[in-house]
Amino acid sequence: MAILLVTYLLLPRVNALAGECDVSTICGESCNYGGQIYNTVLIGNQCWFKENLDVGTMIGNFDIPDNTAPTPNDPNTVSKWCFNDSSSYCTSEGGLYTWAEANGLAGSCNATSCSVPTPNQGICPNGWHVPTDTEFYTLESYLTTPGQTCDPTRGDWDCSDAGAKLQLGGISGFDAISAGNHETNGNLSFFDKREPSIHFWSSSPCLICSDYGHSYNRSLYGLGSADRVSRGWSGNVHGASVRCLSDAIVIGSPTSKNECKNKGWMSFNNPSFKNQGACVSYVESNRSK
Repeated sequence: MAILLVTYLLLPRVNALAGECDVSTICGESCNYGGQIYNTVLIGNQCWFKENLDVGTMIGNFDIPDNTAPTPNDPNTVSKWCFNDSSSYCTSEGGLYTWAEANGLAGSCNATSCSVPTPNQGICPNGWHVPTDTEFYTLESYLTTPGQTCDPTRGDWDCSDAGAKLQLGGISGFDAISAGNHETNGNLSFFDKREPSIHFWSSSPCLICSDYGHSYNRSLYGLGSADRVSRGWSGNVHGASVRCLSDAIVIGSPTSKNECKNKGWMSFNNPSFKNQGACVSYVESNRSK
C-alpha cells in the first residue's frame, strides 16, 4: 500500500484560543464549555468529548441536587459530586451526576416517568448531547473486533476489544477514565468504585426494569483488566460520569481516493498525523476504502 498525504493548515488550534463548544466545533479540535477546555475525538461517524464532563457546583456526600432542572447550556445551575468530597477529583476525572441531573431534568424524574427528547442536550453544551443507549452501541460495535459478538440488547459484558480500545491510552482516543460512583442506598450515601471500574450514563431510561427509577449505562474495567463493555442499568439517584456526543454526524471513512478529510478523521485512522492540518487529501493504491 502506498499513501501520499498532502496537508494544509499546519498549525492546530491553541487551547487558550479554543472557541465555545457547539455544533460547529471541528472534531479533533478543543473547545470551551463553562471555563473548561475539552478535547474532541472522532470515532466512526461520532464526535465525542475526550474527557468526562466537569460542570456545576460541588455538593457534599450527604447532599442531593435540588428538584429544579438545570438550565440548558448554563453550568452554574448544575449540581455535581466530586469523589471523596474533593474538588481535585472533579478537576482531574470529572463530576458525578444523578441521571436526572445529567439529562437536565427535574430531580423528581429520578423516580417518576418524564419525557426525554432525542437527542437530549442535558447538561452538555449547545450542539452536544448525552448519548442514548443506541448511540453507545454504535460506538462499541464500531470498535468490536470483526467476528466477535456485540449484542445491543444484552445485560452483561460483550463487544470484545472495544473495552480495551475505549480505556485510557486505547487506540480509539476515547480515553475513558474512572471518576468513581456516588452511591445512595436508603439512608446511606457514599463514594465507591473509583478503581478500576468506569461508568457512564446514557439518556435512555430502562423501560424493562421492575420500576422506573433505573436507566441504561455503560461500564468498563480500567487498568487493562477487561477488553469488553458492560451494558447495564443503575438506579437514577446514583452518581456517574457523563461524556458528551456531538449532534453532528461526521462522515467517517472516505468513499473515494483523493477525498479531503479533516484532522479529526486523520487522528483516528492515521494516528501519526494527528497533529497535522485540518484537511488532508490522499492517494492510495492496492487497497479499496
